[in-house]
Amino acid sequence: MQSVSERVRGLDGLRAVAAFAIVVHHSGFWSGATFNGSWGRYLGRLDVGVPVFFALSGFLLFRPIVVCILDDKPLRPVLVHIWRRALRIYPAFWVALTLIVVFTTEHFRDVTGGVVTGLLVHIHWPDQVLGPMPQAWSLATEVSFYAALPFIARVARPLLSDRTRVERRNALYVFTLLGAIGSIAFRVVVLSIESRWSGSAVLWLPGTFDYFAVGMTLAVAREGHESGSLAREKIERWAGPAGLWWVTAGVLFHVASWHMGLALGLETASWPREIGRQFLYAAIGFCLLFPLVFGGQRRSVIRRLTQSRFMEWLGLISYSVYLWHMVFIVHPWGPLRRFVEGLVDDRFLTVLIVAVLPTIVVASFSYYLVERPAMGLQAALRRPIVDSTPGETVVRRLVGSARGASYRMQLWMIAGLGLILRVAYVLVSKRNDTLDPGVVSPGDQFYYSLAADALAAGKGFVVPWHGLTVGPEVASPVGVAVAAAPHAADHPPLTALVASPASLLPGGAGSHLLEQRLTMCVVGAFVVVAIGYLGREVAGAATGLVAAGIAAVYAGFWINDGLVMAESLTTLMVAGAVWAAFRYRRVPRLRTAIEMGIWLGLAALARSESLLLVVLVAVPVIWGTHARWDRRLLRSFAVGAACAVVIAPWVVPNLLRFDEPVLMSSNDGLTLVGANSPQTYSGGAVGFWTLEYAFSLDLEASGGPDLDQSGISRIYREEAIAFATDNLGDLPRVVGARLGRLWSVYGPLQMAKWNQGEGRELWASHLALLNLWVVAPFAAIGWWRARRERRWRWPLTALFVHVTVVGAGFYGLARFRVTAEIAMVVLAAIGVRWVTGLGTWRADRDIRGEILDGPGPTLVHTDG
Repeated sequence: MQSVSERVRGLDGLRAVAAFAIVVHHSGFWSGATFNGSWGRYLGRLDVGVPVFFALSGFLLFRPIVVCILDDKPLRPVLVHIWRRALRIYPAFWVALTLIVVFTTEHFRDVTGGVVTGLLVHIHWPDQVLGPMPQAWSLATEVSFYAALPFIARVARPLLSDRTRVERRNALYVFTLLGAIGSIAFRVVVLSIESRWSGSAVLWLPGTFDYFAVGMTLAVAREGHESGSLAREKIERWAGPAGLWWVTAGVLFHVASWHMGLALGLETASWPREIGRQFLYAAIGFCLLFPLVFGGQRRSVIRRLTQSRFMEWLGLISYSVYLWHMVFIVHPWGPLRRFVEGLVDDRFLTVLIVAVLPTIVVASFSYYLVERPAMGLQAALRRPIVDSTPGETVVRRLVGSARGASYRMQLWMIAGLGLILRVAYVLVSKRNDTLDPGVVSPGDQFYYSLAADALAAGKGFVVPWHGLTVGPEVASPVGVAVAAAPHAADHPPLTALVASPASLLPGGAGSHLLEQRLTMCVVGAFVVVAIGYLGREVAGAATGLVAAGIAAVYAGFWINDGLVMAESLTTLMVAGAVWAAFRYRRVPRLRTAIEMGIWLGLAALARSESLLLVVLVAVPVIWGTHARWDRRLLRSFAVGAACAVVIAPWVVPNLLRFDEPVLMSSNDGLTLVGANSPQTYSGGAVGFWTLEYAFSLDLEASGGPDLDQSGISRIYREEAIAFATDNLGDLPRVVGARLGRLWSVYGPLQMAKWNQGEGRELWASHLALLNLWVVAPFAAIGWWRARRERRWRWPLTALFVHVTVVGAGFYGLARFRVTAEIAMVVLAAIGVRWVTGLGTWRADRDIRGEILDGPGPTLVHTDG
C-alpha cells in the first residue's frame, strides 16, 4: 500500500489534550463540580475530547486510504488491517478490564455483558452500554470505524478508478460531506423516537460519523492538494496562525458551555440543541486539528507546545490514560486521597489529583509493558497485496455496467432505489395502521382512502364514510346531518382515482390503507423519474441524475408517499408540466404545448390550486418564446383547451349536481374559515388552521336544514371573508406567520408535532426539516450558478411564487410547499455539481446527441 507523504507532528500532543480533557470532565461529574458553580458548565462540556479523538482517528486512518485512491495504488489486505487495529486496541483494553473487574467492585451484568464488552461491541446491546469501564463506549465506536474502513476503501477505489485525480479528490470530499449529513440525519431520527435503543443508538458509528468525517476531510485535503499548488499554498496560509484557530475553538467551546441550553451530566436536551452541540463539537475538533495538519512551516506557541517531547510522551500513553483514569476516580487510592485532602480543600481538585497521579503511573506501565509489545507484533502477519481484490472487481464491473447504461436506464435504477426506500418506510412504520380515527386523523387521508373504496364499490363520488361506523366526529364533519349517500366534492378526484385499484383487493371499506399507500410509493418513484428528466432538460444529464438521486432520498417527498393524500400526485404532475415547459422553450412544438396543458390539468385534479400554474408557468413560457402575437394567442389557447378538456369531466358534473356553483372542490369555504378565525389570528396557532370557529357556527340558522355541500361552503366562505375584513390590521402579521410555517422558519417543531395528526411520524417530520435545511443552501448556490450560466429559470421560479401565494392566501403547512421543493431539488443538483466540481460545465448531451443546455433568458423564436 502506498505510504503517506510524511508524519504530521503535533498530533500526539493533541491526543494528550483530548485525553486529559476527558479526565477533567469525569472528575467534574464525579465530584459534583459539574453541577455547581460557574465553572461547572465548562467541565460538563469537556466531553468534547471524544470528538477530538474521533477526528484524529479519521485523519490518521483514512489518510493512507486516500493516497491509494488518489494514486490508484493497491490497498492494504483486510486481514492485515484488522490485525494491526486489533493489536492496537484490544491487548491494553483486556488487561485493564480484567484488572479492574478482579481488584475492584466493578462487575459485568451477566455473561453476555462480559462477552460483548470484551469484544467492544457492547454499545449495540442497550442493557450493556454501561459496564466496568463506562468510557469504553467510544472504543466500541472506534472499532466500528475500523471495521467500516476496508469496506469504504474497496468500494471507493474501483468506483473512482476511471476518474482523474482531481475528480477522485472531489468525490472523496463529497463522500465525507454526505457521511456527515447522514450522521446528523441518523441522530435526528434516533432522538425523535422514544425507544429503548435510542440511548445506545446515538453512540453507534452512524450517529458519530460526522466527527470522523472532520479528520477524513482533512486527510483528503492533505493528500489531495499537492505541495506547491496554489490551493495547497492557500490552505497552508489559512492554517498558519494556529493560535487564532485554537482561540476560535475556545470561543466555540464557551458557546457550547453557556449559550446552547444543553443538559449536564447524562441528560439530553431537545434534538435541535443536541444537533447544535454535535455541530459545535465537530467545529471545535476541526479548529484544533486543522492548524496541526497544515501550516507547519510557521512556528507558533501551539505548535511548539503540541510538538514538545513531554506532550508527545503524554500522547503516547494517552490511550492507557483513557483506559485507566475512571477507575481511579470511582475507586481512589485511600492513602493518596487522605494526603491530598489534607493539602487541598476542594472536592473537585482532590478527585482530579487523586485520579491523575496514579493514572499517569499505571498508564506508563501499560504503554511500555502491554501496548508497545503488542504493536511490535503488527508485522507478524503478512499477506500479499492483491490488485484488484475480488470485491473491487465486482464493484468495478457493476460500476462499468451502470455507466454504460443509457440515461433512461440509469434514471430508472435510481427510481428503483427510491421505490425500495418508500416501500420500506411504509412497511416498517405504517404496516399496522388502520382507519381508526384514534390512529389516522379524520382528515384528508381519511377522505381519500375511503373515497377510493367507494369508487371501487361503484358508488361514485359520494360522502365516503356514509354508513360506516367511524366515530361521531367523522360522520358529520361539517356539523350538519347529511342525507343518504350525498354527492361529495371535498377534494379533486385524481388521488381517489389512482388509489381505487388497490381498493379492488379483497376486504371491506377502510381495509385497503396499506395497499393504497404502496400505490403512492409507486407514484413517488415516478416523481423521481420526472425530476430526473426535468433536471436534464434544465442543465444537462449529470444534473438530471443528481436531481433524481436527491429526489429519491429527500424526506420531503417520501414522507408524502407514505400517505394516501394529494401531494404525491401533485408533485408528479407539476414536475411533468415544468419539464414540458422547458422542452417547449427549447423546441416550441404544438404537441409539447398540449402536453403542458394536460400535465397542468392533471395537477389541478390532484390539488385545485395548481390551476394557478397555467398563469404562472404556461403563459409566460409561451409569450416569452414567441415574438408573433398570433402564435402566442394560439399556443396559449392550446394549453388552456388541453387543460380544460382534462378537468371538464370533473367540473361539469359538479356544476350540475350541487345547488350552488362548484368547480374543483366544495371544500374552499371550510379551508378559508379554518384559516380565518380567532384561533388562527392570535395565540399558539396563528397562521395555521383549525375547525373550532367553524364548528361554533349555526349553519341551519344561516341556510336552513337542507343545505348541501355547496351551500355549506358558501356560508363558511362568507364568514371567513367577513372575519378577515373585520381584522385587516392583523392580516400582515398572520400572513407572515403563514409563510413562516410554510417554509419552516416559524414554529417548525410545533408543526412537526401537529403533523402527527396527518399520519406523519415525528422522526420523519424532523428528518424532512433537516433535509430542507441541507438542500436549501445548495439550491441557493444552484440558483446563482444557473444565473451565471445564463440558464432559463422562470418555471422554477414560478413554483416558489405559486407556493408563496397559496400559503399567504390560505394557511401555512409544510406539505403545501412540495411543488416548490421540485425546483429546490433541481437547483440543488446544479449547486452540488458546481460545489463538488464533479464533471465539467460544458454542454451535456443526451443519447440522441442533442445539446441540452437551455436557451438564454433573452431567446425569443421569431416564428418566421
